[in-house]
Amino acid sequence: MNYNSILPNETLFIGDYITSQNLSTLTNLKVTHIISVGFQKGYFPNKFKYLTIDIKDDPTENILMFLPRAVSFIEDALDNHNGVVYVHCVHGQSRSCTVVIAFFMHQYWKNPMSSILSNQNDVIQYDTRKQLLHYCYNHVMACRPCMAINPGFVKQLELYRQMKMIQVQNQIRTIRSPILSQPHATFRSMKAKSEFYNHGNVRVFVTMNVDNHSEVYVCKKCSMERFGPENICLELSTEELDQLPTSEYWSSSKGGLEYYATYRKRSDIFRDFENALHLEKVFKVEPLDWMKSCMVEDYNDSLLRSHGTLICKCGQKLGYWDFCCNGEYPMIVLQSRVEKRVHRSSVSA
Repeated sequence: MNYNSILPNETLFIGDYITSQNLSTLTNLKVTHIISVGFQKGYFPNKFKYLTIDIKDDPTENILMFLPRAVSFIEDALDNHNGVVYVHCVHGQSRSCTVVIAFFMHQYWKNPMSSILSNQNDVIQYDTRKQLLHYCYNHVMACRPCMAINPGFVKQLELYRQMKMIQVQNQIRTIRSPILSQPHATFRSMKAKSEFYNHGNVRVFVTMNVDNHSEVYVCKKCSMERFGPENICLELSTEELDQLPTSEYWSSSKGGLEYYATYRKRSDIFRDFENALHLEKVFKVEPLDWMKSCMVEDYNDSLLRSHGTLICKCGQKLGYWDFCCNGEYPMIVLQSRVEKRVHRSSVSA
């Protein structure tokens, strides 16, 4: 059997799928809840409560959209049911470890003094907000030495960290509305791309509230507000990416070598194509309400076209969208047709 305890009180385990199919071992561990990542159904549905997340261990997969549900599942099992949770994927190295790291980051923001970091004397001296992913990553690796999270999932964990930090800062909000921030815009945009692949549609198009922006980007022709700085997807710099935790084991694995040889090359080609085509910076933004009329199929309002041109109400071409591009984010707006202005008064869009 291949598993490790991640909490001192042995209520949270990470392991492989073979252990998840061994009823004797699960019973001895007193498991009550199981998260199966990479599987469509649980092996003992009448014995345990399951959460299944059907996702491949690939850097381009969107695991971020499943993390809030998985974190809530673990939290509910431990806090409300005195449960024991077993989290697994195939080998218990990438997908399952990603889920557990997200849970620890959530626990820290919820109550730092009761988190796994509370007994570390150096936490207060460091900028915990920036180092939190590293602390949680190192803790899980110490408990599960074979951990090997692919770099795409690590990048999404950093995005999750930034989203949690902003959510804590916005707890005083009295109305329920989308949180406006670049990390949240990225999350919604990635989710929109996944929804398009799965269903041909997108559930959430954000309505821009110009009063929430000190600066706005407007159509050069008619001055209609089209998006704000918080609607732009977050793209980590090369320096920020280099500072993220890395797994040498994954990088040297077959999947890692294929990733660096193909995916990064395709990304570089796509970036060069953008630069050559537009000769300027482009904005990649989340799905906004005004875009939907451009995207729907002429014969079916419930389906979206995979790509096309974004047109302002005044008829000005602002850019284009592509749900099937090589990049992570589907929306692209050209700078040449929009300009940034200081927001002074509300203009109807």
